Amino acid sequence: MLLNLLIVGVFVLGTYPLPETFRDVLWEIEFVVVALFILEYMFILVIILRIFTFCFIFGLSILI
Repeated sequence: MLLNLLIVGVFVLGTYPLPETFRDVLWEIEFVVVALFILEYMFILVIILRIFTFCFIFGLSILI
């Protein structure tokens, strides 16, 4: 939730006429936040795949 608020805040600040140096800092912040989003979703995907694999392997043996 904090990342969502941060990215929205950076986007809103980017719509105002700001000095070029401040825009560069905003772009760097946006880049880091998007990288964190990607890492978070990759982590979730790995966890879900492990759970799915566990359930698939052991779930079928329970049904048989």
